[in-house]
Amino acid sequence: MHRHTKTERHTLALLDEHHVLREALGHWLVSHGPYEVAWSGTRVDELMAAMDKGLRPDMVVLALRPPDEAGFKALERMKDERPDLRCTAYTHRKDEATLIRAFRSGVQVLVYDGMEPNTVLHALATAMEGAVVHTPDTQRLLLENPDGLTPEERRRQRLLREISERELEVLEALVKDPDHTSTTLAQRWRISARTVEGYIGSLLGTFGVSSRTALVVAAIRLGVVRV
Repeated sequence: MHRHTKTERHTLALLDEHHVLREALGHWLVSHGPYEVAWSGTRVDELMAAMDKGLRPDMVVLALRPPDEAGFKALERMKDERPDLRCTAYTHRKDEATLIRAFRSGVQVLVYDGMEPNTVLHALATAMEGAVVHTPDTQRLLLENPDGLTPEERRRQRLLREISERELEVLEALVKDPDHTSTTLAQRWRISARTVEGYIGSLLGTFGVSSRTALVVAAIRLGVVRV
């Protein structure tokens, strides 16, 4: 791996749909470190196309704004198609899911609210040498979750293992139309309404909720059923 000298300027690609924030960050990095912006844009497709044409940034710096999935999808695509590409992400969130997913998706540095400017610059300089940089918070989280899954992802996997194929069908039907009655669902599968009630009762117990409405909300929030 090529190692940069201290006086060498590093090229950055900035990926963020918010133009003002993207340009402000680029200006700050150029003003405070050995950096120059080689590319700036809003879409990962555009960045990948530029790289196909010869763009070779030393690092991509992009935004993560959960619950928007765009930033995570961009990271995953770059990890798959450009595994040697260095990546830094910045976010206003500091929740467990954001931190775990960021590093799982290939981030070397995650910048979040509250980090001192000098800490950010030192982390970027270290990442330029190919290292992954952790704060005490991110190191603790990854040690506590060695499988790389967030608590919600782990719970979703457990729930999917515990519910049957027919229970999942019932759950999907309730999510699509919460007004479904046990009778209408029974007619769909040509089974008895009592059997449907049994499936729903089992789902309520598995999810730890006491009503159909709470069941639908939990299924959507945990990603067991997509809407």
